Amino acid sequence: MEHWWRAGCRAVEIHCTAPGCGHAAEVPLADLLRQVGHQASFVAIARAARCRRCRRRGCHAQPGELPGEGDPGYEDWLAQEVERCETFLRRAGRLSPEG
Repeated sequence: MEHWWRAGCRAVEIHCTAPGCGHAAEVPLADLLRQVGHQASFVAIARAARCRRCRRRGCHAQPGELPGEGDPGYEDWLAQEVERCETFLRRAGRLSPEG
């Protein structure tokens, strides 16, 4: 979960898999990190989640949308992503040290 936070994800989409239910919710990632810890996986969250509508335990969990242009924090997130990608390309020998 920590990786997703660093990547800019700020919410987790949770979808109930009970036949006929179809309930879905978006949960702030910060809340989940406080509840389950930074090392929790999406699988662990999916197993532990309980639907607010039908009360069934277990669901599908996935990262929510990444920030988009105009969202709060977008510029900082974008700068971090560009830096991360440039570092990767330099290490792979695909980008000169000058950029």
